[in-house]
Amino acid sequence: MPQDRVDGVRKYLEASFGALDPLFSDKLKFPSFFRTVPNERSVFAGITQLLKHFGWTWVGILASDDDSGERAIRDLKMMISQSGGCVEFSYTLSIDLTERNTKRIDQIVADIQNCTAQVIIVYSTSAAMTRQFLYQSWKKVHHKVWIGSVNMSFSRAITDLDNLTVLNGTLTFSIKEGQILGFEDFLYDINPLKYPDDHAVWEFWVDMFNCSSVSKENMIQCYIPLLPLCSENYTLRGYDLSAINAFSFRFTYSVYTAVYALAHALHDMYVSESRSGSAAGSFKLNFKPWKVRDYCMHCSRQH
Repeated sequence: MPQDRVDGVRKYLEASFGALDPLFSDKLKFPSFFRTVPNERSVFAGITQLLKHFGWTWVGILASDDDSGERAIRDLKMMISQSGGCVEFSYTLSIDLTERNTKRIDQIVADIQNCTAQVIIVYSTSAAMTRQFLYQSWKKVHHKVWIGSVNMSFSRAITDLDNLTVLNGTLTFSIKEGQILGFEDFLYDINPLKYPDDHAVWEFWVDMFNCSSVSKENMIQCYIPLLPLCSENYTLRGYDLSAINAFSFRFTYSVYTAVYALAHALHDMYVSESRSGSAAGSFKLNFKPWKVRDYCMHCSRQH
């Protein structure tokens, strides 16, 4: 039995900030699963409405070569058909650019060039899309409207200048973004010297200031290009971080929402047990993780 099913049986709370799979909406199978992002079928419904709005009734679909991709093709075909549209072609794409797969891509590209559908719907992870468009054959596809699912909105393939002639004007669906109080100040004040063990901070710092986190001697030993050593005097205050989309909090906001939902649930649980006469110390001693589930269900309806 999958771990999430086991946890559900045990009533251990699971809160996801990125799981779009509609299977998790089945409360009989996943009674303790909560998420702060929408079911992907709502995204498919949005895509269908977009097609209908612009009168795009003849489309193609590209999806990842996995169970999610197969399900996406099936669901999209059904929804598009119900709204009066038709799907001219549908293909699944592997993330691996092996010789066999690249030959298949060449054939798919040739088919797309010869098809009459002007709109292509893409259901894929951001990593898969970025990797796919490293392959040059895609540069042959022109004058198509691309519509991407949520994950595609985070793909570097869209912002890569090499793909501008192919993906220019791509429409993507994104999850809700929101403001996180204090997070902007945190980003501006972040410094790798404050978080010396956080590799992500170091990588960000190196990219921003074109400096190195290792000494000159180590750079020579490791054959790393010589760069000035990162200084504690460097600051992000002089940079417009919004220019690199640093304040577009989408999955970050979903994490934030999940944490606050859990905090509300714990607070409600504490207040409820305090009213019943339990002391603060006994709440901690008698705390059971599975109890949070019921309070989180109430929290999801109230907050």
